Amino acid sequence: MINIYACLYFSKIVELEEELRVVGNNLKSLEVSEEKALQREDSYEEHIRQLSQRLKEAETRAEFAERSVQKLQKEVDRLEGEQNLFPGSVIFSFPLITNAYNQCMCTLRLIFD
Repeated sequence: MINIYACLYFSKIVELEEELRVVGNNLKSLEVSEEKALQREDSYEEHIRQLSQRLKEAETRAEFAERSVQKLQKEVDRLEGEQNLFPGSVIFSFPLITNAYNQCMCTLRLIFD
């Protein structure tokens, strides 16, 4: 009778040891998965930081471009006003308009380069 109980307990021990081995393997697998997930998380956080920095830089460039456009529009308005003062003088206003155009193009190159 004792041998029967011993045999039952022994088989239960073997069964529990097998279950422990499976659980241990699962734990190792989960630890590896966790490490990979943490590495991905770090990578994503760095990517977000880089994108945030690029966004700030783009917003700064956009603000500068907007101010430049407003400044250039004032210059165009001023030149148009001068042209109205001297309506027949294309020669008088052409260098001024050319200069304003060149300034505009230089400013735009600075913004988008």
